[in-house]
Amino acid sequence: MTEDALQHIAKAKRKKSNWLDLTDCGIADSLPEEVAEMVWLEELNLSQNPLTAAVLEAVSKLPKLRRLALLGCPVVDLTPLSGMTKLRFLDLSDTKVTDLGPLGGMRKLKELRLRNLEIADLSPLITLGNLRFLDLEGSKCQDLSPLAALADLRFLNLEGTNTTDLTLVSEFSTLRYLNLSGAAIADISPIIALSKLKHLDLSHIPATDFSPLSHLKKLTDLWLAGTGVTDLLPLATLSKLETLDISETKVSDLSPLSNLGSLSYLDLTATLVADLTPLKKLKRLDDLLIGLSAVTDLSPMQKQIKKGLEMVVFDCKLENPPQEIAEQGRKAILKYWKENN
Repeated sequence: MTEDALQHIAKAKRKKSNWLDLTDCGIADSLPEEVAEMVWLEELNLSQNPLTAAVLEAVSKLPKLRRLALLGCPVVDLTPLSGMTKLRFLDLSDTKVTDLGPLGGMRKLKELRLRNLEIADLSPLITLGNLRFLDLEGSKCQDLSPLAALADLRFLNLEGTNTTDLTLVSEFSTLRYLNLSGAAIADISPIIALSKLKHLDLSHIPATDFSPLSHLKKLTDLWLAGTGVTDLLPLATLSKLETLDISETKVSDLSPLSNLGSLSYLDLTATLVADLTPLKKLKRLDDLLIGLSAVTDLSPMQKQIKKGLEMVVFDCKLENPPQEIAEQGRKAILKYWKENN
């Protein structure tokens, strides 16, 4: 165990702290006795340690523990944790776990992180009806049917999973955050039912019909990078939209965005956009990325640039101002216009 770990433990014990972070501290064969004696602990982070089953056995005996992080640990068998029925938070991301069976009794769990696990069977989660946050990014799951009982789910991350069908997702009426980036989703129509959704990431999915987005009136953040979207008309009435990423798409016409007054971040990198005029009235726009786009004229954004609009303009073919001026930043742009108008 490292010297840093000993210091953290001593300090936490002295102050009787209810949390302890022992990330990457070389804990392997046994839980330090000093930690085992801290029966008041509510939160313990053991991430990035070469833990053995003996450590998990000791951790399971901490009576008040509510939050446990084991990210990056070589944990295979969760059986030693099966009796920890009072846990509210558990992070098993990047571990060696393949069987979620021992989690079945943890019915008070509200947040569960299972990133990059070799798991296909989610059926042990059926009993976890209190879950609000579920992160499955990079895991091998495809069948989402066991999640049907998670009626109060607010956050669901399916990025990079084998998921192809969103039919079940449509039942999560309380969902606020949904990440489908990189999933093999061809049909997004089930998201029409997600009326409370605020954050949606559809980057790099094979879908081509994005008309269902017009129903998501509460969306504040939307990522469509690397998709087949060409027409932004479904976004025209999303008045609460603040963040929009349409980079690496064939979008050329920004006119559907002209009345989105809440928009503050817009990524147009590597698009076919040439005309920024539809953005002239967007007073809240703070960040605009147009690198590798077809934009040649920044003058439609002159008022926003004067008020502090930050722009990323690499590898464009700008003429007004010239590319080399634009790359120097907003002060250089404004100086150029002042001297040449």
